[in-house]
Amino acid sequence: MARIAGVDIPRDKKVWVSLTYIYGIGPTISRRVLERTNVNPEARVKDLSEEEVNRIRDIIDREHTVEGDLRREVNQHQTLDGDWLLPRDPPSSGAAGSRSADADQCADA
Repeated sequence: MARIAGVDIPRDKKVWVSLTYIYGIGPTISRRVLERTNVNPEARVKDLSEEEVNRIRDIIDREHTVEGDLRREVNQHQTLDGDWLLPRDPPSSGAAGSRSADADQCADA
């Protein structure tokens, strides 16, 4: 099994699919990494050479935040923004549906 970013990726799947098992790598990034490393995305992981695996590992380690680092970063953002489920701006005093003073004057006339 090839180990990339601390994850044992599946050997019997196509490389581009196997890379998506890494948290933070989706299909688009997977294909971009393989394009940059000149690895056939349709090849099976078990058919890759050690050099190809090392090239993929190097690009992901250098250019992408994945797995534990990404999980920590996401968690930190949620912690810093503790009320992220609540609305940010309270409704103003002239909220939609309320009548303005001009409307009241027109109604009295």
